[in-house]
Amino acid sequence: MRRRARVLLASLVFAAGALVPAALAVDGIAAPPTATAAVASAVNTLPQPTATPPAELVALEEKMRGLQVTSEQLHLATLIGEPSKGKHKQAATKLVPLFTLSGDEQLSPAAGSFTVAGLTKHRTQARVVGGNFYFYDPEIRRYDHGRGWVRVSGASAADGLGLNPAAPNGANTLGGGTGPFASLINELSAAETLEEVGPTTVDGQAVTEFTAKIALAKLGLYSATKLGELQKLGANTVEMSVFIAPTGLPVRTDVTIAFSGGETITRSDVFAVNLPVAVQAPPAKETVSEALFRKIQARVLREDLKKLARKLKHYSD
Repeated sequence: MRRRARVLLASLVFAAGALVPAALAVDGIAAPPTATAAVASAVNTLPQPTATPPAELVALEEKMRGLQVTSEQLHLATLIGEPSKGKHKQAATKLVPLFTLSGDEQLSPAAGSFTVAGLTKHRTQARVVGGNFYFYDPEIRRYDHGRGWVRVSGASAADGLGLNPAAPNGANTLGGGTGPFASLINELSAAETLEEVGPTTVDGQAVTEFTAKIALAKLGLYSATKLGELQKLGANTVEMSVFIAPTGLPVRTDVTIAFSGGETITRSDVFAVNLPVAVQAPPAKETVSEALFRKIQARVLREDLKKLARKLKHYSD
């Protein structure tokens, strides 16, 4: 998947903490700047894999480099699966939607308006404006005089998820990628295996499917600490399926990370490009900072625990 889209998705997962269980979000594990810079440097000096790209992919990547894309209508989803204990390997994984995001985004300057949903399937709104992420939380609105929008900085979101700020556009820069999909081209160039599956149809469009296997460390997406944690879980490689239209547009990208006990699949669908996008930050009088949001969350939790204690006392009397 394009790194920009992955970082956006990850940041909004962090921002929409009310929708995603805390156990599934990463809590402040960014590595020191020297460590992240070292990771980026090391990735850039790694020898390139010997996988030979199919001729059709080379031709489509050349078209991809020439695409002029200013905005996208997209759908992003992260699904998590647990291997089945049954005998049939073909149905080994039952996938559950962990997080979905749909909406329009402008590429430069970054801006977007999205509908977000988590495991509970409750929907809320999120926006990206001026390097900040905003999400709407009706519960917080009840506790803070009607202010329901929460502002989270992009840097805070990256830190919280263990992303590598030293390489926001992709540590692997040896693939010669240019244009809005440069990161995807560079990631495919780092593939250990790269194959053409053939023609198919995605979202009503004729596309050609390609599959690749890439070492997780060569993506440069994560901080050193986060990368180590993923590797301890057995996640060492990424399997990528890319579906590219004849114009060079990557209509769908699936990124699968397998770990001990399961796997996650992050899917990106691009439905349209170069549509008008107009997004404004929520009014300041309706917005709270991330720090205040955490304080309100803590207060709500304390009140809920007190209510629970009173109920338990009532039942024990």
